[in-house]
Amino acid sequence: MKHFVFYLTNRRCVQGLLILCLLCTGSCQKNWLEAKRDLNTVLPTTLDDLYALLHIDSNPSISNDYIGALLVSSDDHYCTDERLQSIGEQEFALYTRTTTSFPSSLSIQEWNNSYEQVFYANVVLEKVQQINRNNTNAVLWDNVKGGGLFFRAKAFYNIAQTFAQPYQRGHSESDQGIPLRLSSDPNIPSSRASLEETYQQITSDLKLAAALLTTRPDMSITASRQAALGLLARIYLAMRIYEQAGLYADSCLQLHDALLDYNHIADGTTSSFPIARLNAEVIFHAYLLPSSNVVSATSGFTDPQLLASYAAGDRRGSLFFRSTTTGFRGNYTGSSLKFGGIATDEMLLIRAECAARSGDASGSLDDLNRLLRHRYTPETFHLYSGLSGEKLLNLVIQERRKELLHRGLRWGDLRRLNLEQGHEVPLLRIVNDTRYELPPNDPRYALPIPDAVIFATGMPQNDYSAIQP
Repeated sequence: MKHFVFYLTNRRCVQGLLILCLLCTGSCQKNWLEAKRDLNTVLPTTLDDLYALLHIDSNPSISNDYIGALLVSSDDHYCTDERLQSIGEQEFALYTRTTTSFPSSLSIQEWNNSYEQVFYANVVLEKVQQINRNNTNAVLWDNVKGGGLFFRAKAFYNIAQTFAQPYQRGHSESDQGIPLRLSSDPNIPSSRASLEETYQQITSDLKLAAALLTTRPDMSITASRQAALGLLARIYLAMRIYEQAGLYADSCLQLHDALLDYNHIADGTTSSFPIARLNAEVIFHAYLLPSSNVVSATSGFTDPQLLASYAAGDRRGSLFFRSTTTGFRGNYTGSSLKFGGIATDEMLLIRAECAARSGDASGSLDDLNRLLRHRYTPETFHLYSGLSGEKLLNLVIQERRKELLHRGLRWGDLRRLNLEQGHEVPLLRIVNDTRYELPPNDPRYALPIPDAVIFATGMPQNDYSAIQP
């Protein structure tokens, strides 16, 4: 039973699943002890039950992205020395990028909650195979199976971005990936797959999901073909397989490509969050969790050099940042919670970057100009033209940096761009006059697997022996 650590520490995940299933089936009279004695009697058995299980907003919700640590570690923000005195030891280590262990006493939500999502997805995938697909239930059956594949792939990708090194063709077969839990049985031993196996599983799950799912969702927290295509674009970008990233971004945009015109959004008050939740750009909605005081709108600050890059007339300057503290407030959630979902602006920027890399300057400029026309006031917007090659690529990367703050994407961008000569970004924090540096391609770009998992399974920890003193 020691391998059950992957689905939380033994009891919690199964208990949570039982509670969810009881809610789904309406069997609230059955008490916990009875349910525990006969797990199969409360597991979901109908397609409606399974569909409901994919959409219950529990903790963790299967739709959210548990990569908050990556936001704390990125350079989307900084914190004052005074504020840092009130945060915990582990959060401080993430902020200064000095983390090389997660002690057994800590509950690491990025690992625990993501693998709990995998567990729920596997239950759905196993149960749907026990239901005959026919002409009457085909659409729902396909959406249930597609949803299970989508949410499992998304969780696997988040775990890989957090706990494994960046994907590199030529190295991925020997690099350590993550445990690929493909069954809900907690007794199956767990081990780390290769990085190649990890990403092959993620992308194959998503491709199958895209073939099964409804084109556009009923709700933006629902898996859809467009969301699967968008996630594939994001993942292939992280893998630096740019041709595929561009193709999937294009396929995603062919289904829906609405953009918000920031000129039609009022600034509101300094403390408000002006961009609405579930707005027209949102392809798939997810919150980025766990939340952190380090990156909150009231205590997190933005690099002055980055702030200065928003020119006069760029509506992102006033919509994204508080006028007094420069705290970020441009979340696509209408609240202080960070947006971890998929949106049209990200897809446009992926397609623009991939076009620039392939030599399609016209296509890249078309996407970039379309986006910026919706971001600048009409009197200050000027079309970009005549750019190509490295100058165009640098411009697209710069606009990506300005557009996609606080979405959990920056850490992945640093990981992939650090592998490309001329695009490396060394990171520096200065806290109480102490310098904390993170060089490009440092082993700490993968967070350590929690000690409890290493102890329970015997799998190898990430190697930090190459860290420069």
